[in-house]
Amino acid sequence: MHLEKPSWTCVTQAPEILGESAVWSVAENALYWVAIRGMALLRLDAATGRIDRHPFDELLGGVVLEQGGTVLLALRDAIHRFDPRSGRRRRLLTLENGLAENRLNEFKCDPQSRLWCGSMWDYGEQVRGSLYVVEADGR
Repeated sequence: MHLEKPSWTCVTQAPEILGESAVWSVAENALYWVAIRGMALLRLDAATGRIDRHPFDELLGGVVLEQGGTVLLALRDAIHRFDPRSGRRRRLLTLENGLAENRLNEFKCDPQSRLWCGSMWDYGEQVRGSLYVVEADGR
């Protein structure tokens, strides 16, 4: 069997620490991801190569796109709605209440519009965490 040499292109060399949770927006022709240690949401415009950086005052664990240009963010202990155009954010749901050593990590939406979010002991020093699912109706 002959395997073709894989082809790839580096689209950016953004100097961020621990970039994760990449998600493509077909509507915007843009890539979103979080810099966990850099405490920022990033957006790469594929047409121009421009990277918009939205800083936060806490760690981010993931991003999920919403219709209309807003995004959901898994911050240290809660899910927030964020509008990159206005810079406004609103806490929607606290998941890790009272667990200061934990942080939310990884955050995705499934085909049934449920949000899945994991948590972990920061820096992986202990094996402790949870997996959450939030139904489309907010339960």
